[in-house]
Amino acid sequence: DPETIYYRHFGAKKTMSHREAAQLCCVDYDRRMALGAFLQDGNKAPIVGVARYSLNPDENMAESSVVIHESFRRRGIGAYLLEKLQQFAEKKGIAGFYSEILPNNGPMLELRRKQGVSLTWMPDDNIYRVEHHFEGHRESQEHFNDNK
Repeated sequence: DPETIYYRHFGAKKTMSHREAAQLCCVDYDRRMALGAFLQDGNKAPIVGVARYSLNPDENMAESSVVIHESFRRRGIGAYLLEKLQQFAEKKGIAGFYSEILPNNGPMLELRRKQGVSLTWMPDDNIYRVEHHFEGHRESQEHFNDNK
């Protein structure tokens, strides 16, 4: 769906390079992780949503993203996937998630507001920046930064 692609990549995208596809598909269960939601439909199980993160080791923060098929939005799937992805990331010692959201991506802005994370408007980039430090990781993040 073009809207989903626009919100995820901040513009139209008709093709994807092999490298981009590999980055989306390959996880190492440490620095790169993804979780999917599937619809059981007989012998088929089409994917309806994906949440993923990619760790920035210099900051010990991971860029996170969520994509939900248009027919399955506003059902809690994105929130559930993010919650499970956060639990996984916390077990790996990651301090938190960050992401950038376009101002017209109402469903994602609503989801993040409901989760209680702060949204910072970045007028020069015309985006909202989300930074969510996990509970108990603020102190470890400060320690991490002091020891760089």
